[in-house]
Amino acid sequence: MKPLNHVGLLEPDFSLWSDMPWAVQLYNVFRSRWCARYWQEAGFKIIPSLKWATEPSFEFSTAGLPASIPLASVQCRTTNNGKANAKFLAGLRHQLEMVKIERLMVYGGQEHPAMFRDLPCKVALLPSWTSRRNQLRKIESTR
Repeated sequence: MKPLNHVGLLEPDFSLWSDMPWAVQLYNVFRSRWCARYWQEAGFKIIPSLKWATEPSFEFSTAGLPASIPLASVQCRTTNNGKANAKFLAGLRHQLEMVKIERLMVYGGQEHPAMFRDLPCKVALLPSWTSRRNQLRKIESTR
């Protein structure tokens, strides 16, 4: 099979939540990485995603991620709660420090750009699927 060097995929996001058992958090990281590796062996370029819940998950959630590669992160559930936002950003900063990356894509970050203003890397803020869906609904309703 000829490699598909021009096609890239984001590693799937099997989220981690602070109230999940530790074993489930570990399993979610494992299955994200497993899918990414499978696709990589099929010739796709992979952009890994950062995921974490609480401090104990920091170490295993970044295990195996090489430095200086683009990464993705998802920010879509904590935006209505200042305390949760602060916790998310503290975790994100810690992850960025552990992996030492230069570029980050934040899925769902476009709706809250101020949150990501002072990160120590270049950041691309992408719309969430819900905001994109709402934009398409507005377009459809005007037809």
